[in-house]
Amino acid sequence: MLEALEKQARDVVHSGQDRKWSELSNLLQNTPEMRERDGRQRKLIVFTEHRDTLDYLALKLRGLMGDEEAVVVIHGGVTREDRSKVQDLFRNDPVVRVLVATDAAGEGINLQNANLMVNYDLPWNPNRLEQRFGRIHRIGQTAVCHLWNMVAAGTREGDVFLRLFEKLDVEREALGGRVFDILGEVFENRSLKDLLVDAIRNDFHTESDKNPIDAVEDALDRRHLESIIARIALCEQVIDETRLFAVREDMEKAEARKLQPYFIQAFFVRAFDEIGGALRPREAGRFEITHVPVEIR
Repeated sequence: MLEALEKQARDVVHSGQDRKWSELSNLLQNTPEMRERDGRQRKLIVFTEHRDTLDYLALKLRGLMGDEEAVVVIHGGVTREDRSKVQDLFRNDPVVRVLVATDAAGEGINLQNANLMVNYDLPWNPNRLEQRFGRIHRIGQTAVCHLWNMVAAGTREGDVFLRLFEKLDVEREALGGRVFDILGEVFENRSLKDLLVDAIRNDFHTESDKNPIDAVEDALDRRHLESIIARIALCEQVIDETRLFAVREDMEKAEARKLQPYFIQAFFVRAFDEIGGALRPREAGRFEITHVPVEIR
């Protein structure tokens, strides 16, 4: 069976035809959101699962764009120092248009100078989908973010993902765009990975079989999503404008007083007196402590 699969894989490679790459190439060349007004490719992040796929895509993208320097990469083998250099290039060098990355770039990196992302491969963990999208869709982002997820239609994995994204689209509209923020929370009973494995292994011929697509429907039920949003909300009340300005004024005062010697001295002298200590000034800005309370000793 393995030999047959190896032969099939070799035949695909030697055919020179790659439907997934063709779709990505078409997306880059014929999607209006991908282009600036002058026709230049906008900054784009392409996420993939595997290093081999990353190397393959980087080669194909450089050929498509006609410039070796237009594409940079981040993967697990890139050191922290080099990762920072790549991030800086992607953010600031106008020549660099595309970042191809594995999930080594999925956490802790701010890439919000871009607002376009393609998931060439889809992770089987929805938390990682959140982390990827969070590189561009974050506080401070001023542009509308666009995300394309590449799904192989006609496969069992593809059927589950298609239903997932269809439901996300519907519920995102209803819940004001907050669905991506809680995607990692929705599969509480069975993980998305388990659902995908079930979809691949089983035929689900009988009505008693629990189809993974039905499980996705249940996980993304609106009442379920609303209960999660309510559970993880930081605050149930909205601060009115008057209170907001008062809080902001208090914060500005606190910032102005932070670590200034006069306020530190005033606090310490008063606190020391409260607990029974004794100190007296010796010269400007200096004190002699003549008694230290037992609690402090």
